Order: sequence, then C-alpha cells, then structure tokens
Amino acid sequence: MKSIVERRTFRLGVLMLAFVAISLWLVLLGPVGRDVWPWVILGVIAVVAIGLMVHARIARAVVGLGVAACGAIAPHTLISELCAAAPLDGWTPLAVLAIANAIATTALGVWLCVRAIQALLGRTWAPSLVTARLTGAVLAVAAANHLWLAAAVGARLGLSDAGFSMGLSTHGAQLAGFVGWPLWHLALAAIGLMMLAGPRRLVALAATLLVGWSALLVALVVLTSVVGIVVLDAPRLGMMLTTYAAFLAAVFAYLAWWLRDEIRRQDAAGTPFDPDLERQ
Repeated sequence: MKSIVERRTFRLGVLMLAFVAISLWLVLLGPVGRDVWPWVILGVIAVVAIGLMVHARIARAVVGLGVAACGAIAPHTLISELCAAAPLDGWTPLAVLAIANAIATTALGVWLCVRAIQALLGRTWAPSLVTARLTGAVLAVAAANHLWLAAAVGARLGLSDAGFSMGLSTHGAQLAGFVGWPLWHLALAAIGLMMLAGPRRLVALAATLLVGWSALLVALVVLTSVVGIVVLDAPRLGMMLTTYAAFLAAVFAYLAWWLRDEIRRQDAAGTPFDPDLERQ
C-alpha cells in the first residue's frame, strides 16, 4: 500500500502534467513563433512531473526548490501589489472583499507550499484541519467577492459582456463570466462555509462536494464551448474557456483529495474533533 507521501507526490506529478498539457494547448491556440524556450521549459516540467510520479528523488528535489521559491516570492508580490494599487473608488465593500480574496488566496498558496515541501522531504505531520480552514476561507471570500461584484454590475446569468476571468494568483481567486456564474458562487460559498466552520465530517462532505462542483463546472463550460463553436463560430474562445476550466477543476480536485487524506488520517488515528488541534 502506498504511503500518504507517495500518493501526494504522484498526484502532484499528475497536476503538473495537466498544467503542461493545458499550456501546450494554449500555445497551439495562439500564434506559433520560432522561440523554442516555451517548449523547452514545458518539456522540463513534464520530465520532472513524470519523475514525481515514479518517486524519483532528483525530481522531488527540483520541485522542492521551485515550491520554496514560489512560497517566498508570493507574499512579497502580494505586499508590493497592495502598496502600489490603492482602490480607485475608495474603501468600498467590493474593494475590501477583493483585497481579502487576494490575501486569503496567497496565504493558502504559501501554506500549501510548506505542506508540499514537507511531503517532498518525506516527512509527516500531525493531522489537523488547518488546510481545510484556509481552503474554506478562500472559497467563501472569493464567492462573496464575486457575488458582490455581480450585484454591483447587475450581472445576468448568461455570459458576461466583459468576457470571462479564471485564475488563481496573488490577485486572488478569479472565476467569473461563464454561464450562470453568480449561481455557481452561491454553491461555492456554501461549500466554503462548510470547510471554514464545520466539524470534521462536514469538511469531508464539503471536499466531496467540491469535486462534484468542479466536475459540473467543466461540463457546463464544455457545453458552453460547443455552443460557442457551433452557433457563434468562436472556436478559439470555446477551447480556451474549456482549457482554463479544466485546469482549475484539476486544482480544486487536488485540494479536495488532499483534504480527504487529512480526514482519513484523523479517522485512522482515532483523533477526535478538537479545535485546539487546528491551531497547532
């Protein structure tokens, strides 16, 4: 039976391969130039990802250095952006939610970098719900931010006139513009609150719901893309929309698997729900 470290490194390798495949698809959708460096970089990432899947030590070392660099750069980038960009309309609720979204997403990213380094080093840690609470905070704050934005701009349930936005960065979690996106954020807010404030078994249910939410989102975006290709004659838009949605769904699924592993470890150890444990 594989250890939890082997399972996590294997899944990280799968996620990296998904990133490579999606990046290649985006490159092919755009104008193909003569610069070979994007292909070389993606090739190196693919080789390292395969190394993680077969548990090669050199691959774990390379990824560990990259993860450590990302964990160190992300807070500095966030602070620089917050200092350089003052809200244009003052400290409105929308501006506060956008900043909270950026801070929560960056905090989760740094925490996952720490956990990833521990896993790559082969170390284990006491089971806790810290990752679940941070994930719930990101989902709840991002949903609140987008719902407030939808109310402010009077967003319809169809595709946004301003286009779509999907991404995870120091700018926060961005997921808007697709069909029915305000309704999807209502469901995401419920899942986030379950992870943020619910007991352990409710967190496990929320992780399962997050996987289902991601799968349904991909199905919806694929259907929208088919409409865009067939009816609107916009194949590039449809393919890009599907590509972004598929990668974000893979990220959410990886997070959900990680959280369920934490819950299983607590169940196997017979660890009761203890709020003091979460603060360790």
